[in-house]
Amino acid sequence: MAGRSELERDLRLALAALGSGVIQGDPLNSALRAWARSTTKGLREILVSRGLIDAAGLAVLEGRAQLVPIADTDPEPVPDPDATIAHEGTATAANGDGGAGGRYRALKRLGVGGLGEVWLAVDRELNRLVALKELRAGRADDPGAQTLFVLEAEVTGTLEHPGIVPVYGLGRHDDGRPFYAMRLIEGETLRAAIQRFHRSKGPGAGAEGRDLAFRRLLRSVIDACNAVAFAHSKGVVHRDLKPDNVMLGRFGETLVVDWGIAKSAATAADDGPGRVVGTPAYMSPEQAEGAGDRVGPASDVYGLGAILYGVLVGHGPFPEGDVKTILRRVRRGIFPAPRRLRKSVDPALEAICLKAMAREPAERYGSPLDLADALERWLADVRYRSEQVQALGQVKGTLARLCLERAHTCFGRGSHAEGMLWLARALEHAPDEPPHLAHAVRSSLAGWHSGSKLLERALPSGGEALAVAFCPDGRRLASPHGGRGARLWDVATGAALSPPLRHGGPVRAVAFRPDGARLATSGDEGVVRCWDALDGEAVGPPIRPGGPVLSLSFNADGTRLAAAPVSAGAPCLWDAETGAPIDTSGPASRTLAVAFAPDGKVLARGSDDGLVLLLDAATGRPIGPPLAHDGAVSALAFSPDGRRLLTGGHDRRARLWELDDRVAVVTLPHPRPIACVGFRPGGEAIATACEGGDARLWDAADGRPIGEPLSHRAGVSCLAFRPDGRLIATGGLDAHARLWCSATALPIGPPLGHGGPVVALAFSPDGRRLATGCADGVARCWKVPVPVEGTPERISCWVRVTTDLEFDPGDAIRPMDAGTAWNLRRHLVDLGGPPLR
Repeated sequence: MAGRSELERDLRLALAALGSGVIQGDPLNSALRAWARSTTKGLREILVSRGLIDAAGLAVLEGRAQLVPIADTDPEPVPDPDATIAHEGTATAANGDGGAGGRYRALKRLGVGGLGEVWLAVDRELNRLVALKELRAGRADDPGAQTLFVLEAEVTGTLEHPGIVPVYGLGRHDDGRPFYAMRLIEGETLRAAIQRFHRSKGPGAGAEGRDLAFRRLLRSVIDACNAVAFAHSKGVVHRDLKPDNVMLGRFGETLVVDWGIAKSAATAADDGPGRVVGTPAYMSPEQAEGAGDRVGPASDVYGLGAILYGVLVGHGPFPEGDVKTILRRVRRGIFPAPRRLRKSVDPALEAICLKAMAREPAERYGSPLDLADALERWLADVRYRSEQVQALGQVKGTLARLCLERAHTCFGRGSHAEGMLWLARALEHAPDEPPHLAHAVRSSLAGWHSGSKLLERALPSGGEALAVAFCPDGRRLASPHGGRGARLWDVATGAALSPPLRHGGPVRAVAFRPDGARLATSGDEGVVRCWDALDGEAVGPPIRPGGPVLSLSFNADGTRLAAAPVSAGAPCLWDAETGAPIDTSGPASRTLAVAFAPDGKVLARGSDDGLVLLLDAATGRPIGPPLAHDGAVSALAFSPDGRRLLTGGHDRRARLWELDDRVAVVTLPHPRPIACVGFRPGGEAIATACEGGDARLWDAADGRPIGEPLSHRAGVSCLAFRPDGRLIATGGLDAHARLWCSATALPIGPPLGHGGPVVALAFSPDGRRLATGCADGVARCWKVPVPVEGTPERISCWVRVTTDLEFDPGDAIRPMDAGTAWNLRRHLVDLGGPPLR
C-alpha cells in the first residue's frame, strides 16, 4: 500500500497530466484506471513502464505539480456504535467518468458509507481537485435511496455558510445514479485531533502547548455550533453530529459535513414512530427512543454537547457496548460526568457539557448559539483568569511577607506567642503557587515551636571545632577533638566511636571518602592523615603538603584527595591510597581553594596569582587555558552538571564560567573579598558570602538577586546547602547559625545560638540534621525543622489554642476569652487535632 506522501505525489502528477496535455486521450485514461486499481504501483511507475512519458516529460510534469493534501476519511463498519445507522449497503467499484459530459474524473476512493461513496476527483473544466460523492451502485435501483441522496445534495447546497462544505454541482451517471461534487477538505476529522491531543499528555508535552491545543479544539466546537445554528435558521437539523462529521482544515477552517440524514421540512414526514436515525454513541435520547416528532434543534444541541464531552475526556460519552446496550443507556441518560473520568476537567466546562446533554430537550441550551456563547464566555474568563490568579497571588504574597515581618519583629523582642500568631496569619495569606513561601512559613512554624529542642547533640572538642563532616550514611560525625586531633561520634547517641585521631596541632579540615570507609584529617603541623572510618586506625603514609590545610575533599570514586591552602610550589592533589603527589610539577603560586567536578575527573584549583587552573584528576596536568581574576581566588564550586564553575576572589567579584567556552557569563560585584560560594543542588541558584559581610542568593541564569541578603550581625563565615536544595545554612561571626529558604531567602525558624563564631557547617545526607563547628570548642548537631502539615485553618486554630491569643477586628492581638477558647479547642479536634505536639 502506498504511503501518504507517495499518494500525494501521484495525485499531483495526475492533476498535472490532465491539465498540461503532455499525455492525452485513451492512453492517459487507461493509465489512470490502472493506477486507481493498483495497490503496489505508483502513477509515475505506470506512466514510465507504458512508455507514455520520458525523463524530460516527467520533469515537466513534476515541475507543474502542486501539493494536494488528502483528508483521512476512512469509514467505520456498521453497526459500530460510532457509525451512523439508517442506511446499509456494500462498496462497489468506481466509475471512471462522473457523467455530466465527463466533467469530473474519479481518481481514488476516499471513503464508503451506507448510502454513498466519496471519491477524489478532478474537475476538468476548472482544473481542480474535488470530492465527488455518488450513490453506490448497489442502491441504483432503490428509488428511496435516490430520493434521500438527492435531498442530501440539495440540503447541503442550500446551506451556504463558511462552516458547511459548499456543493459545486449535481448530476447523474449514465445508469441514473445521482452524484454531486463538493469542496475537497484538506485536513483531519475532529475525532483524530481529539485523539492526538489526549495521546500527547506525557512528560514531553508542555503545559503551554497543551493549553493552546485545547483552546483550538474548543474553538472548533464553537465554530461547529455556529454552522449548525445557521442550518437551524434554514429549517434543517443535522441529526448526526459527532467528531467524525466535523472536519478541521489545515488553515483553521472548521466544517460540519455529512448532511445525509439531515431533517428538513421535506423529510419530516419520513420520521415514523420507532425509526432510530443517527449515531448511537452520540445521538440524543429522543433519537434513541425513535420519537421522530420530538427530534429537532435541541437534538443537535445534545450532539454538540457530546462532541464537547469527547474534547474534555478523549472519547464519547458511550465508548463501550453494543448498539442495543448503548441505545438503552442513551434513553436513560446514563453516562459518567467528565470529571469522574478526568479530574483535570474544569468544573465550569463540565457544567456546560452536562447542560447541553441534559436528558430532557427543554433543559438543554435553547440553541447552538447559546452553547457557543457559554463556551465563548468560558474562554474569555480563562484568558484573564491566569492574570487574575497572578495578581491575587502577588497580593497574597505581599500580605504574607508583611505578616512575616511582624512575626520576626515579635520574636526579636521576645514575644514568642505573638510571633507564632503572625506566622499563622502569614500562612493564611500565602499563595498556593509557587509553594515556596508557604513551605518557608510552615518550616518556620515548626522551628519556632521547637525552639531549644532543635539542639540534638553538643560534642565537646576540647579546642576550637574548626571542621565538621557527616559520613555518607549519616550515622557518624567527624570533628576536631582535644586541640591536637579529631574524633568520630555516633550521631544518634553522641557516643565516641574511636579513640582520638592524633595530630601535632589543631585539626582544621576533615573529609569522608564517598564510600564512607576512610576519613582524612589535616592538622596545623602540615600533615594530612587517612584513617579507617570504623575503628579509627591510621591507614597509609601521612601526606605532607608543606603547611596548614583548611579544606580537604575526595573525588567521586575516592582515588584522589585534594587540599587547600598549601604553600607555594607544593602539590594540591594526591593519590588517596598511596599518598603520592599527582601534580608533581607544583604550582609557583599558593593554592587557596580546590573543588572536584561532580564526576571527579577534573579538579579546579584557585591560587593567589588570580588564576583558576582545571587539572586532570588522573594525571594532574592542566586542561585548557586558566580562568583569570584580578586578585587571589579564594572560593570555588562546580555546578551539579559540571559544565559551569563559580569562582570568588579578593577582587570582590564572583564569576560564573561556562567551561566549554571559558567565558564568564555572570559577574557579581561585592563590597568585600569573597569568602565562600556554593551551588544549589538543582543548579538553578548560587550563593556567595563576603568576608565579614552578608551572604546572598542569586539566580544562576542571569545573576538576578533572590530575596534579601542573608544577614548576620557580625558577618557570615560559612554557608552550606541542604542536599535537597530547599534550605541554605549560614554560620556567623555573631555566634549564630541560621537556616533560610533557598527559593525566597526568608529565614527559617529561630537563630541557632552558639558560644562563639560559627566556622563550619555540614548537612546530613538525608537533610534532617545540621552539624556546626564553633570557636567555643563544641561541635553541635541540630534537628532541621520539618514543615508543619495540615490546612492553614487547622494550623491557625492550633496556634491560637496554644498561645491563647487571637486577633481582634483591627488586627490587634488580644487574649481569648474562655468561651472562645473552649469552642476553638472543640473545632481543633474536628479539624484533626494539633499538627505538632
